[in-house]
Parts: sequence; C-alpha cells; structure tokens
Amino acid sequence: MTTPFSVQVRETDLDAIAMHTGPVAVFLAPSGKLDQTARRLNRLTKGAIERLVESEGFADMEEGGAKTLQFPAGVQSEVINAFKLAR
Repeated sequence: MTTPFSVQVRETDLDAIAMHTGPVAVFLAPSGKLDQTARRLNRLTKGAIERLVESEGFADMEEGGAKTLQFPAGVQSEVINAFKLAR
C-alpha cells in the first residue's frame, strides 16, 4: 500500500519563497495575469513563470491542469508546480 504525501498549506511569505526547499505551488489565472506570488516567483526565476504563461503548452492546458518546472534558477526549491486555475 502506498503512503500519500503530507500536504501543508501555509500563508504565503513572499520573502521566504526564494529559500524554501520543498515544492512550491503557484496558481496562474487562465488569462495569464500574474498575481503577487506569481510575479515574485517570476522575478526570482528570471522570467520562467512568464515564459510558461506565454507558451503554447499553457494555452492548450485545461483549467485545473498543472505544469512542473524542475530545478528552476533563482530559488532553492527543486520543483515549482504551476496550476492553471481561476480565482
């Protein structure tokens, strides 16, 4: 039997995002407009979030879908999970 992983939802601390070592989740509006968290991650990752939003893959992704950015530059986290989801 597999063991599900432990999920912890925390209040966003924009100053701590760069040093967080666990997976990071970011929710992206279908319109591509970046919220405060996405803008901070985009700045830290030298535009990786914006490139994702402008990609054909994001346009083709269904709402509720996700893309994983592995080993993004500028942050300690090995994974950023980007979810296409309206508020």
